[in-house]
Amino acid sequence: MKVKQTVSIKMNSVWCGYSGLEITDANDDCVNVDLSQDQWLELEDKIIAKCDLIRERRAEQAAERAAKLESQQEED
Repeated sequence: MKVKQTVSIKMNSVWCGYSGLEITDANDDCVNVDLSQDQWLELEDKIIAKCDLIRERRAEQAAERAAKLESQQEED
């Protein structure tokens, strides 16, 4: 039988070393993740994609707010 463990934390800080990540939460609980060089490269791709998506959504929200503000100013 295989036992699976899932840990959820709210990140307070992160440290990147050559061999992995160390993530600490507000209670000083720590998760260490060992990464190979190939895994670092895979992680980079995923982080870049996620950050690009966040920036895209924020830009869309800003454009919507700007259009709404412009519409309200035209009504006044």
